[in-house]
Amino acid sequence: MLTRIGLTGGHSRSASGDNAETAVAVRKAAEYKALTELRAQADAVCTAENKFRVQSDADLHRFLRARQYRVDAALELLKVSETWRVGNTPVDAREIEGEIESGLAWICGYDTRKRATIYIDVEHLDKNTRDLERTTKFAVWIISAAVLRSQQNKQEQLTFIFDLKQFGVKTMDYAIVKNLLYLLSNAFPERTALLLIVHSPVLFKSFWAVIKPWIDEGTASKIRFLTEPALAEFFHKDALPTQLGGPLHRPPNAGVPTIHSI
Repeated sequence: MLTRIGLTGGHSRSASGDNAETAVAVRKAAEYKALTELRAQADAVCTAENKFRVQSDADLHRFLRARQYRVDAALELLKVSETWRVGNTPVDAREIEGEIESGLAWICGYDTRKRATIYIDVEHLDKNTRDLERTTKFAVWIISAAVLRSQQNKQEQLTFIFDLKQFGVKTMDYAIVKNLLYLLSNAFPERTALLLIVHSPVLFKSFWAVIKPWIDEGTASKIRFLTEPALAEFFHKDALPTQLGGPLHRPPNAGVPTIHSI
């Protein structure tokens, strides 16, 4: 009797494992089929639009992931993203020098998976004095630079840390949040690995209630509200800024090599 139970259990585990492997194989085959279809269509579009870049497989996978591997929807997102890129990049750093040196955002190193990390300190944001266009250009500039940093480590995504310790009425900037969400969803789709929010005060709850419906499902799935100690799950101590208990100070030029445009 015991032998039979053991054998039955063994067969059950084997069958379960086989089913899991089959499911993975089916999913990978479907993803490869979608990639092949999108490759053919994307090459045709990028050839017709001579300012569009030829897309790598990694890029096509990003568009597919953002649209749940629906090829038609992924192709439309590619067109939106490339049209935006042609019209808005490169960003000339000389036009946003004030924003670069403001302390609002800087590249502070890497998470434990070697993805570049952008640290955002809202203490340096004032909706009454900031220039929306220049601040948005700064976001484009620093995200673009961080992507390049990640790619040096063979990564395609970034991690963001939003430090809300000094969050207040002056930092409740709905316009810049709208622009940033558009960038993450359309200009840089699937570039976000994690969006970590620390030091969230009670006042932020009312702000969050307004902006939460604007956040698409893909971006929302990457948001984590954390205590400062919980950052240890994602970062080594020496990869955090002094504001979060680490050793890193804000570097010159927001942590980006001094170049005129990105």
